[in-house]
Amino acid sequence: MTSFANRVISRWTEDFECIDAKSFLHGMAGISLFPAICIVFSSIVIALLESSSPSRPPFALMFVITGLVYIPSFASVSLLAFLTYLLPERFLLKSLYVAVTVALNLELLIILLWLLGSVPFSHSEVWAAIAPPIFVLCFSVSTVATAFQWFRSHTLRPNMLFVKRTRPISIGISLELVLTVALACVAWKLFFGSHEISPLIFILAAAGFVSGLAAASMTYAVIPTNYHVQVGFPCIDPAIKYRPVIITWAIAAIGNLVLMASTADFATWSIGGFLAWIVASIFNAAVMVALLGTGLYWLRRCGWTLERPHSKDLKVSPSDANLLDGQLT
Repeated sequence: MTSFANRVISRWTEDFECIDAKSFLHGMAGISLFPAICIVFSSIVIALLESSSPSRPPFALMFVITGLVYIPSFASVSLLAFLTYLLPERFLLKSLYVAVTVALNLELLIILLWLLGSVPFSHSEVWAAIAPPIFVLCFSVSTVATAFQWFRSHTLRPNMLFVKRTRPISIGISLELVLTVALACVAWKLFFGSHEISPLIFILAAAGFVSGLAAASMTYAVIPTNYHVQVGFPCIDPAIKYRPVIITWAIAAIGNLVLMASTADFATWSIGGFLAWIVASIFNAAVMVALLGTGLYWLRRCGWTLERPHSKDLKVSPSDANLLDGQLT
């Protein structure tokens, strides 16, 4: 038992010894605080709307305003859940981290709504209304992130002090994934078992799947893959891939347009109104892409990369670059 414990401790110690602490802490702090910043921004927008004139704006403008309120929080929470499940850590640890971080951000949202006087219900009622849809959203996004990591064999890592390969997918990791899904089902039954399965649950499940695909495309576009020499902290090379960004923008715009069409009153439909819908959808999609890109660019500047366990490329610190070049040549 003692030798087994020593092997486990040494394995964890080795994992943390090769990590650049500055890159790791800056990156994790950024993706953890990003939802809180977006929630504060959304609360400010709500306060400004409540203090403005009560006249009802046109449908397209109202859709843009609604996007400014909800898209920042939606995009930041989706990005947090997606990026966390790309880390080379245990599934249980990643799930616990996402649950705690999202719960703290939800508490911040409820507190801000109470300060603004926008919530006429009690804390438990608001929590019971918000938590289940967010749980489904994070679960849906994490499904896409896990599939992206398994099928693409990409792992998100901070800058490393020396070369260390990421671990390939094994049977043990597969069993841990099954256990994590089972515990998530148990958590839903315990905490939200009495919650009514409303259409909002299915809408957020689909939205989480689409946002997960958008986050995967943006991650591939912004975060560099492992290459011969890592430039260290901050990382500015190689160039951003703009084609996935444009594709993500187009898909998000089409999704927004479909959502607008599903909630519009076609009795007042006109060509000019439809053009306004297109402009509003393009704007909301641009906000979504900009938010995802902002969070990912922060990680990029912190030296984070996507790595493959069987890749021939190596990711090393600048101090080891000369030695490694001598070994490769």
